[in-house]
Amino acid sequence: MKHGDGANVTGIEEHTKEFIYDGPYREDKKHGQGQLVIKLGQRQEKYCGFFENDLYHGSGVHVNQLGDIYEGDFERGKRSGIGKLKQTRKEFTLKYAGEFANGEFDGQGQLELISHTSAESSLPVLNR
Repeated sequence: MKHGDGANVTGIEEHTKEFIYDGPYREDKKHGQGQLVIKLGQRQEKYCGFFENDLYHGSGVHVNQLGDIYEGDFERGKRSGIGKLKQTRKEFTLKYAGEFANGEFDGQGQLELISHTSAESSLPVLNR
């Protein structure tokens, strides 16, 4: 059983999925401030921040396989609380700063959608 500080590299999935974790464990689960890299072939996902019971929990920065960047609060593995999200695609860039709940935009925030083919726009976002 893992407990305390350490680094761990695990190739769990067949083919190309690899997990690299550097940080503390509690009762065999990631717990406390750490860094996790998940390599998926040529792509990778990164998280730097706090864990609780193997889940992102507290403040952190997550960069997914598509390069989307979220910086803010997490609760039980999902975006929750105050944060900033940036998604860039071929056609547009989306930037959102505000409230999240259960991994989604929720509450007040500022949404900026920048078209790579036309003028940009900024819209306030009010949910519920």
